[in-house]
Parts: sequence; C-alpha cells; structure tokens
Amino acid sequence: NSDTGEREVVRPVPNSAEMTDSNTVVFTIEAVALGLLEKVHISLTNKGQSNDREWSWPIKKLIIRDNQNSHNETTFLYKIPSDNNHDSAVQKDFYPDDRWLLNLCVSEITDSNCILWLNCYGMNSQSTIGEIGKLRDLQIQDNIKIGIPIKVKDVADINKIRLQSSDEIGSQPLQIQEFELVHVSTGISYQFAVDHLSQYQDNQAEYLYQELPVIDPKDGSHANVKVYEVAVFLKDQEPALESDHRFTVQLYGSDSDLGQRIISNPTIDTNSVIQFQLQAVDLGGLTKMYIEYLPNDNNTLLVIDKAVIKHDEKDIIFKPISISDSNTDYNHESKTVELRPEGNWNILIKTSDIENAGTTANIYLSCYGTEGHSDPIPLIGVYLPGEEMEFQTNLGYIGELYKIRLSHDGFKEEDSWHFHSMELTNMSLSQLYTFHYDGWLSKYKENADTACELAVVKEDQASLPVIKYKLILMELDHRFEFNESWSLTLYGEQGDSGKRIIWSPLYDQIINDNGRKSLICFIEAVTLKKLNRISLSSTKLTADDQKDNEDENNKLPLPCSYINVSWSDGVSKQLSLKPKFKETLLIDTDKQMQQFYPESDWIIRIRTNDLILDQASNSDISVLLYGNTKNSGRLALGPLNSSLFKIHDEAEFQLVTGDLGELYKLQICCDAIQSQFQWHIQSIFIINAATNEEYSYIMDNWLSNIQHTCQVIGELPINFKKPTAVIPSGRNRSNVALIRVSSPDFIRQIKCFTLIGDRGNSGKRPFIFCGEEGRNVLDLEKFHIIDHKKQQICFHVRAVDIGQLDQIKIELSDVDDLQVNFDRICVTISGDSESSETLRRRKLTSSCVHSRPTDDEPRHILTYFREGSWLMKTELSDLTLENQAQQNFSIVCYGNRDRSDKIDLDENNMLNRSDGVLTFRVETGYLGDLFKIRLEGHDNDQQKTDHWHLKTFLIQNLATEDEYTADFTQPPLKQMFDDDDVVREVTIAVDDQDDYQIKSYEITIYGVLLKSGTDDNEIDQSTLEYIYLNIFGKISDSGERKILLGSGNKNDENQDVLGNYTIKAASIGEIDKLVLRFMDSTPSDTLANWPISMITIKELATKSPLAFKLKTTEVNDPLSREYLQEADKTFYIQVINLLKNFMDIIASDDSIVIRTSPSSIAG
Repeated sequence: NSDTGEREVVRPVPNSAEMTDSNTVVFTIEAVALGLLEKVHISLTNKGQSNDREWSWPIKKLIIRDNQNSHNETTFLYKIPSDNNHDSAVQKDFYPDDRWLLNLCVSEITDSNCILWLNCYGMNSQSTIGEIGKLRDLQIQDNIKIGIPIKVKDVADINKIRLQSSDEIGSQPLQIQEFELVHVSTGISYQFAVDHLSQYQDNQAEYLYQELPVIDPKDGSHANVKVYEVAVFLKDQEPALESDHRFTVQLYGSDSDLGQRIISNPTIDTNSVIQFQLQAVDLGGLTKMYIEYLPNDNNTLLVIDKAVIKHDEKDIIFKPISISDSNTDYNHESKTVELRPEGNWNILIKTSDIENAGTTANIYLSCYGTEGHSDPIPLIGVYLPGEEMEFQTNLGYIGELYKIRLSHDGFKEEDSWHFHSMELTNMSLSQLYTFHYDGWLSKYKENADTACELAVVKEDQASLPVIKYKLILMELDHRFEFNESWSLTLYGEQGDSGKRIIWSPLYDQIINDNGRKSLICFIEAVTLKKLNRISLSSTKLTADDQKDNEDENNKLPLPCSYINVSWSDGVSKQLSLKPKFKETLLIDTDKQMQQFYPESDWIIRIRTNDLILDQASNSDISVLLYGNTKNSGRLALGPLNSSLFKIHDEAEFQLVTGDLGELYKLQICCDAIQSQFQWHIQSIFIINAATNEEYSYIMDNWLSNIQHTCQVIGELPINFKKPTAVIPSGRNRSNVALIRVSSPDFIRQIKCFTLIGDRGNSGKRPFIFCGEEGRNVLDLEKFHIIDHKKQQICFHVRAVDIGQLDQIKIELSDVDDLQVNFDRICVTISGDSESSETLRRRKLTSSCVHSRPTDDEPRHILTYFREGSWLMKTELSDLTLENQAQQNFSIVCYGNRDRSDKIDLDENNMLNRSDGVLTFRVETGYLGDLFKIRLEGHDNDQQKTDHWHLKTFLIQNLATEDEYTADFTQPPLKQMFDDDDVVREVTIAVDDQDDYQIKSYEITIYGVLLKSGTDDNEIDQSTLEYIYLNIFGKISDSGERKILLGSGNKNDENQDVLGNYTIKAASIGEIDKLVLRFMDSTPSDTLANWPISMITIKELATKSPLAFKLKTTEVNDPLSREYLQEADKTFYIQVINLLKNFMDIIASDDSIVIRTSPSSIAG
C-alpha cells in the first residue's frame, strides 16, 4: 500500500536490550499499515570515517514481524547485483525469502478452470504445498511463456518439484513446454526437465500429479522420472467395495518420496487385487509405503496381505508391519497400513577345504542394515570340509546391508570351524553380497574367537574397518567366578558387537595388581563408531550368588567396579565405563546382567544471584573439566548476558567431553579483560549423565574484573562421594608477589599466568590487578599496586588445591621489545594451613629475556621453578662401599635467607645408587642464595668414626640448575680435612671474602668435673662426658660438634682446663655466642653442678682468644647452656646516641631495626 520512508537506525551498543546476541540487532519501526511487504531498502553510513573506505557488507538477512500478529513473520534476503555499481557496496534491496517467480509455458490446455498446486523438494527439506491458482485467472495461453509470482517457504537447494492439478478424472495432464523458478531475493534460477511428460498419463488419480527434476546447470543432466506399477493384494476376502472407493498412497525411497497421492476407483480384479500406477522422479531404493483406505461406510472391512511394486523390471514385495494378520476394522481411528519391503534372502556358506575344518556346532547369522538388524538366524547342519550349505530366510526390512556376524555355540576344541566364505542374495532386489573370511571360529586357535564380523565391500567406496577392542574389567569382586557363562555386548552409534563369550582357554586373563584383580579380553567387530554402553551378563549363578540372591531380594554384587576399553581406528582411543546400577540385576532364575555407561556426558546448571554489565561488555563464558586422565579443554557455554544467565535463575548446559577419568575439578572462565563485568554465582550443579551421579557446589562468590576479588576464573573441587560442598571464605587463595621489579612497564606485556603443582594446575589466569577501591587498575601508579620501595608487585589468585606448588608459567605478549625483568616470585598460600614458596627462573646467559634457559621454552613464556628442591650426588671411597650398612650421613644447607634443618641422606630420599655414587633429592624450603653446606657423618656414639670416606660431592638447585662440586681428594679441600673428620663444610657460590672461608678454631674448655658421690673438687677421668658444641656467628653456625671432655690436647698446666680442641668450619663470621649441650645420658649430679665455667676460642690466624662465660639467665633446657662474651660498655653508649639521632628524623609510621649480638644484651 505504501512505504515507511527512510528511517535512521543506529546500531546499539553490545549487550543492550536491543542486542539479543553478538550477531543480531533488534529495532522497531512504526508506520501506517503497508499491506503486503514487498521490499526493504538499506543504505549504510559510517560516520567519522572516509567514504573511500572499502566496505564489507555486514547484514546477512532481515526478519520483519508484525507486532499485532506474531505469526506474520517474513524473512528478507538481498539480491546479488548483476552490475558493478559502486552504490551496491553501501546500499542493497532486500526481498522476501518466500517470493519466487514461476516462468511457465504450456500447450493443449483442455480445462481452463483447473487449479494448480506446487511442492518444492530441497536436499534436506520440502516446502508445504502452495496454490498457484486457476489457469483462467492466471491468463495462461497455449505456447506463451508467462511469469507468475508465487510463495514458497522453507526450502533451499531445490532438486525437484511436484505439480498437482484438479482436472477431472480421465482428462489429459498439463502439457508443459517450459518450467523455471527464480528466487526473487537472491536471483537464483532453477530450470526443470519436461521432455518426459507427453509419455505419461494417469487415468486413476483424482488429481493429476507431475514431478519434474531440476536440470544441473553445469552439464545439463537431471534425474530420471520413473513409473511405479503397484498391485495391492487383499487377504482371503472378496469385500463388497462401493462403487466410489478411494485410497491415499505414500511411497518413500532412499532419495525422496512422492508425497500423498489420492487414488480414486482403481482397478480391482476378481482376486481382490487393487492395481494403479504412480509417477515420480527416481526415489532411489524403496524403503516403505503407506496405504490408507477412505470408505464411505466405516463398517467395511479391508485387510491387506501384501503389495507388489514393479520397478526397473523387478517385483519388490512389501509386507504390512503395523497390523496383525487377523482381520482389522479400518475405522476412522485405525485405517493406515505401513508396509516394508520383504527381506527374502538366500544364504550360501562354504567351509574351508582343510583338515578338521568342519563342525557340528550350531551356526548363527546376524545381518545389520541402515534401518535395523535381524535376530540371530540359526543355520543348523553338519558343516563338512570343502562343502557348501544353503539356506533361505526372511530378514524383514533392515535397509541397506552394511555388515554381518557369524558365530557358533561350541566351546570345545572339536567344535572349531574354519569358515571360508559366504554369499548373501536379496531375492526381492536381486542384490548379491559376497564375504570372504578364510579363518577359524574357535576359542582354541590363536587370534580367533567363536564369532567374526565382516563388512560389506562396495566398489565405489571403502568398506567399514574391523576394530580390535581391548577390554579390562577392573577391580573384580572377590566372589566373581570366571567361566564360559560370562559374555559382553558392546553397543555403539553404529550397531552392536553381539553377545561375545569373554572366556579364553589359551592365556591367563586375570591380572593381579597389589591384591586387586582385573580381567582382560579382546573383541573384534566392525567399527561401532562412538561407544555408548557395554552389557555384561552371565547365564549361570554361582552358589554364592544364589545365596546372595535369596538374601538380597534379586540383587547381586557388581562383578567389577568399572570397564576400561581401548582401541585404534587410525587414532588411539580409550574409554572408561561405570555401572549404571549399584547392584547386578537378576533377569531370570539363573541369569544376571549389568549395564556400563561411559563417563563422558555431563549436565551443568549454574545459578546466578546477580549480574551487572557495562554497555560495552562482550564476555564469553566457558568451563574446563579436569579428570585424572586428562582435561576437557575449554567448552564454550555462551555469552555473559542477562538472557542466558538470568538473575535468581538457573542456566543448564549439556557437555560432551570424552573420557576424562575421575573428575576432580571444574573451572568456570570469563574472557572479559577490557570490558567490565560483575557476576555473582550462587551455585553450580553437575550431573554425570551416564551414572546419574550428582554434585552441587554452593559457590556464593563473585567473578569480576572491577571489584571484590578481581577474579575472572572460578574453580571448585568435585567429589561425587560428597555430593554437596560449600566453599569457605578465604580458602584456596594464593597471594603472589613479583620481587625486585626494576620497571613497571613490563606488566602491561603480561597476558596470563599458570600455577602448576603435583596435583594439577590453576589453568591460564589473565593478569588483572585490583586497587584499594576494588577496581580493575588501569593506572598502576595511582593505585599503588607497584611498591617502588620494596621493588615488587602483588596480586592474588583463588584456585582448587593444586598440591605442592612446583612451577609458575608467565605468558607475555609476543613482541620484540620485552621489558620483563624480575628475579623471583614469592607465593603465600592460604588453605587449611598457611605456607609460602619462592620460585626463581633459571639463569639466563644475559639479562635480556631473548636468552631463554631452554630451547623448548618459547621466547614469550617465562617459567619459574620452586626453590628448595635439590639434587645431591655423593661419591664414597672403596672402604665405605665394603660396609654399605654404615653409609649414613646428613646435610645442612645455609642460605642468606634461612638455613635448613638437618636432613638425613638415606633410603627415603635416595633416587639412585650406582658404582659408588649415591643420588638423593631433598626438600629444604626457600633458603635464598646458598653459601654453605655441612655434611655430617653418623659416628654411632663412637669417639672416632672409620666409615666417613667421602671423595666428591655435588649439589644442584633444581629451580635454577646451578650446581657446585666439592672434591675432597684434591687441594685445597684435601688439606682442610682429615680422613677421620665426622663433619665437613664447604662454601658455595661466594667470593673470596675472609668471613666466608673455611677456618680452624682452637677451643679451650675450663671447668671441673666432680667425682660422683663426693664433694671433693677432684677430676675423675671415669666420668668423662660427650658434649656437643655449636659456634654461632653473624653469618652462620658451625653445627653441633661432638667432643669428649678431658680428651683434648691438655698442654695447659691449669687444672681447670678440661681439654683443647680444633674445629674446622666455614662462613661463621664474627662470633656471637657458643652453645654447649650435654648428652641425654649425662648424670643429674653433673647437670646440677654445671661443670664448665668458661670457653675460649681463637682463630688460628689471630693472636688473642675470645673468652665466653656462662650466661646467668633462667635456664629452659637442663642439658644446654649459652656462653656469651662480656659486654663492651662503649657499645651501649653508641646505641643510645644512635637512637637519639633517629628519633629526631624518623616518621611516626616508620620503624627501625638495630641488629646486636647476643653478648651485648647480656648486661
């Protein structure tokens, strides 16, 4: 009627109400009623950009809906222009998708009042029948081409049309000279073949039907038009059919169908056979047929026995499948009969002509087609070597044959059968199938079974492969009695394997793994494609099973916990299947069955509490499932918008992952980095579709990049044994600090990071910072994310427990000018308990990030390894090797941040023992830069050890790969230690500073040992005691050294001297104190009258010794005492003056640390 005029439509911002998804824009136009919509004109402008810009037309189609009539909806497509007009790049005309132009030319019009209808068939769909109109109203004249506008909906790639006209019975069909369809929207044209029409006349149809095949524009070829002669046989009756009787007939083939045809007053002979003809474009192989009788009197009885269709000089017999053989009243509720081609087959089987090839076992044949499969067909007889056996059978309708299975029921060695070949002939279609096998069907032959499957071989395409499936029944029940009664059936997308006996007499099938028994077997079958389930059954109950059956009401224990299947169809695959039921079902008095389903399909429901998005939000949501076999990879759920994730509502998703093993973690991810979003997830619910196991997780947490925790990835642990879990606040959180950052610019080059532990990983996490106000920090300086004073950057990540943190991988932008430069990462982990780890990158050959530590690490990925893991190798002398039982020693490692505890190097941490070299791995925690190690032999309470003969020692930092080797057989270490030294210390990775070198200390101990039971101050040599002495300096300590009082070099005439000793130690520095400890066996009298009053210590290179006296403060440990130097009064004056100066200059929120020696505090 009119048009709307040009209306300006501005593309709305993403995720607004006008955007239903990222590819669809919705807008409204109001106008006075336009009538029948004919065209939409669209022109595009791109404000602010040059008109010379090359356009890429963005609009695919329009859908216009009348808001007053929701059913009135029209799709518009644009027409491809025939010229190169520049305007076509920025403006186009869209036409309704259902508008077509029919160009028709006919001759010999006999009835201008007849009405035409049209059906169009596409490759995968067909249109509804549409009326074209009366010939008179269309003004069609003989031999004159005319264009007729028509509507055709919901069809594409047309391959044929059906024209239906309402001529009276007995009139001539419409003589078509030319038939063309042109799609108005796209301009696509279809030409149809009409050269066959003059040769066909249907005298029995109430309507005239004509089918035209489309002409291929490339070579002018087209499908053939066939005539199908139909004879319908009525069963054992001569019904008094009324003079006016009608049928509807539908015939289907593998390529198409001929629609519903109405047959009026067909020919019925004296044998109650109804005959008529049908014309159609070649339907391919005929698959089914529907016949409906339309009587005037509902009391008329009519029973169909069969139908015979003559096609390509063959008679195809169709049998009813939707009714029984008894007479049926075809009333208005039940009057349609479905018929399928009869499956009459001839079977010819040949036995190989070799010795003992025959068998008397019962042979069975199963045939599989595209529309179904037959039951096992018994082929009973005596099979003799070199002879053939012939059988006839009716398979019913199974569609196109694609495989067969032959099997027999003999389980004795004499039942073995050597099958040579078989010919199958479809008698209805005269189709011959030949199968060659030439192999044994037996349980007593190598690589054989009592069943075999063979695929149909076709000339024009490859046959289906035969797959060997390996099955392991895991964790057998202790009552499981394995025998020939147990069978398995595999079910897949393409058929099944049939029931296979899994028992084999040739090899031991039971596997014993630490007391857990499993069973292994093999099944060969034509590929099943995707494996859907496995049925495990037994035809015999054990005595225990029968007792369990009586006690547990027809429920038996599971024969196994799960089944592992592996196979290769060009790609190695494996699948784990678990039982659907907790008990085995008793299906008969002596049969049991259990179904196993793959753990591969999941249902996930996510409940949203709140969702806040900015106008530019374009986030996509995905999940990642972690199993103990593998993870699923990213699985997209859809865009984060209010239509998919509704507030206070659940969104459900179905996922297919393949076998992941036992599921233990789910990760939900949002890819938004630049746009802002806030999503509060209330709960996540996951269901294993195979086993119906459920797990719900009360998350009650935010995913956001602008507030709260600034986490765009959420993780939750999964444990189906505990079906419900709540995440405690603050758990599973790691605070991460990048230490010694010289330039803040690099963080803009960091894309994501991954925490890797021994139980899993955090997945890739985008690099997002949050400031004090909870916002996504774009100005890092403003929000103090970078601490310039400490030269570090801090952020945090929340993840399911990944176990012991081993690595952190940082992915950078792959650009040439990389600025990343920090030397370590510190991580504080909050969980059930708090722990911390330090990770370092292996040393580069230069400071540039282009020099990476390993060739397999990409330039834009940095890997940091956990500090505190060490590899140690010791080489012992031959003397030690002779007495390996005494090879006991320990190690203490010193770093500038901390020192390790004493670690025994024994069988618990030994990795390897080979040719006198022992290799250990030890964990010390983060120590900082290592500068000293102390190796200590175990002397088993003897004064002198004779087994500590260490030749070489190597220690390697597994994080940085730095290593150090000490050779005790070569100078200078050879001169520093005697063969009988129990303790040996070595400096590592330090310069030549004097404080860090190995030094000898001369120690003199003063005191009196009292004779037990007397008050005399006399020395009693019989009460000599072992003591442990440790020297503490500003750098490190010497470790406890075991010495014997009274056994030193007593050259001093002073009777108070209990002994002189020499100790070699490294990296002590300025000595602060000495700690002396008696052994646990020391008599209480000795401890009560502490015998040692003073200790002097002197470096051999110095002139005067230092005196250390017993500390007089309260004693906490009765076995040990501290010895301190006398205080220097000048030191106190210096400290007081220093504090006065600092009080004047420090700010109120600053602090100062003054390090003093213990001896200076003593006064």
